Amino acid sequence: MEPDSPAAQAELLPRDCILRFGDSPVPDVDALHRVLTEAAVGVPTPLALLRDGEPLTRTITPTEAPA
Repeated sequence: MEPDSPAAQAELLPRDCILRFGDSPVPDVDALHRVLTEAAVGVPTPLALLRDGEPLTRTITPTEAPA
């Protein structure tokens, strides 16, 4: 993860398994890319995930992709 990225700020770890972004299920990386491209920049969004088999919720705030 990039330092100071939205994922780093939400304290995500490389081993986390993302289940939902807001109300959207995330069954695979392609679905994650789709919801992220449609996400409103600057709007905090709940992220449901599994970490070591335990369900967690984090809040992530999407930003513009760097050029």
